[in-house]
Amino acid sequence: MVLVQLDAHFRKFIQNLTLDSTRADQARAAHQSLEKFLRLDEPVRKHLYETFIQGSYEHDTIIRPSTEDGEFDVDVVVALDVNGMPSDRRTPEKVVAWLKSRIVANDKYLGSVRQKNRCIRITFSKMFHLDVVAAYGDTGKGVPVVVPDRDLGQWVESHPKGYTAWVNSKDRNSGNWLKRTVKMVKWWRNLKVGLDSAPKSIVLQTLIGHRIPSASSSHAHAIMNTFESLWQLLGPLAKVPIVRNPAVRTEDLARDWSQEGFERFKNHLSRAARIARQALEHQDTSRSIDLWKELFGERFPVNP
Repeated sequence: MVLVQLDAHFRKFIQNLTLDSTRADQARAAHQSLEKFLRLDEPVRKHLYETFIQGSYEHDTIIRPSTEDGEFDVDVVVALDVNGMPSDRRTPEKVVAWLKSRIVANDKYLGSVRQKNRCIRITFSKMFHLDVVAAYGDTGKGVPVVVPDRDLGQWVESHPKGYTAWVNSKDRNSGNWLKRTVKMVKWWRNLKVGLDSAPKSIVLQTLIGHRIPSASSSHAHAIMNTFESLWQLLGPLAKVPIVRNPAVRTEDLARDWSQEGFERFKNHLSRAARIARQALEHQDTSRSIDLWKELFGERFPVNP
C-alpha cells in the first residue's frame, strides 16, 4: 500500500524535475533560428550537411535548473563538409574559429558568443545557452563522424545520433524507466555530490543504461535498484573505471573523472543506496516520504 501511495509522489517529483514547456520551447526555437541562419549564410551553406540537437535535451533526460533563474544548456551539432574547405583551414581549431566568425556575423548574436575548447557557446538572456559543436562528416548517413577534442589539436571519433538511438533503445527495453530514473539520479547528484566531483551526465546516463532493470514495479523500486546496482558496480573499484561510449567503443566517456571525485561520488552513492532501501522498505508512509526527501531535497513533494 505504501508503494502505491508513493508512486503519486514520485510522479509529481518527476514533474518537478522536468524542464517547463516555456523554457523547452525557447530552446527549440533558438536552435531553429540558428539553423535557419546557417542555411541562409552563403559561406556556411555550401559546407553544411545539417544541424541537430543532441545530449540530454534530445534524450529527454534534461532537468530543470535548481533555481527559477538558473541556466541550462542545449547541445547542437553542426555537421560540415570540411573536405570542401581549403586544406589550410581543416584543423579543428580553424574550423571552430571560422564557424564562430560566421555566427557573430549575425547581429542577433553579437555580445552573446564565446569560443570554448570544443564548442561555441551562445548565451540567451542568462536562461540557457546553446553549445554548438562542429562535426566533420555527414551525420545524415547514420555513421560515426569526428568532432574537435578538448585541446582542439585533432579530430576524434563521435556518434551523437548513435548514442541517442542507444538511449532510446535502453529506455524501451527498461519499460520506459531509464529516462525517468536518469532524471532522478542527476538531481540527486547535483544536490548531494556537486558537479565538481560527480561524473558528467553522459557518464552517469551510460552507467545507468547498462544497469537499469528490464522492468520495475514502481518509481521507488527503479531508483532503489539503480542506486544499489551502481554501488555494486563502482563500490569495489579502486580506480575510475573506463566507461565506453556504446556508439563509439574507442571513446572513454569517463576520461575526465578525477580519482578524488570518483572516491567522493562513491561515498555519497553508498549512503544513497542505504537510504533508498530504508525508504522503500519502511511501512509508514510519512516516514518513507521523509527518507525520500532526505535523499532528494525539497523537490520531492510531501503532497502529490
